[in-house]
Amino acid sequence: MKGKPFRWLLAALAYGWLTASPVWANDDTPGVADIQRILRAVKKPGATVVVLSVWATWCDSCRKDLPMLLRFFRAHEKEGLRLVLVSADDEANHLAASRFLAALGVDFPTWMKRDSDLTFLNALDADWIGNLPALFLFDGKGILRHKVYGETDEGSLAQALRRLMTTRSISSKRTKR
Repeated sequence: MKGKPFRWLLAALAYGWLTASPVWANDDTPGVADIQRILRAVKKPGATVVVLSVWATWCDSCRKDLPMLLRFFRAHEKEGLRLVLVSADDEANHLAASRFLAALGVDFPTWMKRDSDLTFLNALDADWIGNLPALFLFDGKGILRHKVYGETDEGSLAQALRRLMTTRSISSKRTKR
């Protein structure tokens, strides 16, 4: 009897039963939303730059990129960076997506797309053919300013962020005149 609670705890951790859950950002079906609702989250006031990342559990490049993206976000969050994560997994893979995000320590609202692939792709960028991972960088007003299809690195992301921050500060100085 002595070792049973400890074995239960190990089993619970191994199977992901006690991991911190990501916050799926929807009331009806947890985190499942159409593109319009996701874009409202992008345009929500308060961010200087918003990075929308479309990923999937079955995408090896996504599983490689997402930890780097989360480190980048945490390093730049105080500068006004907001990260919006959207899983392209089917709703049937909700549990796998939840476990993957929990293992990465995601503790902010995330999304799972509901729309058909074509509707979703066209709403973000008509030129996008759906390759993953995909990053869309929006300015604080929700206007798409930069996109990356496929893997990226912290240096490229930092450069894009600096460009957007510089553009923002230049345009806000013009507005003040």
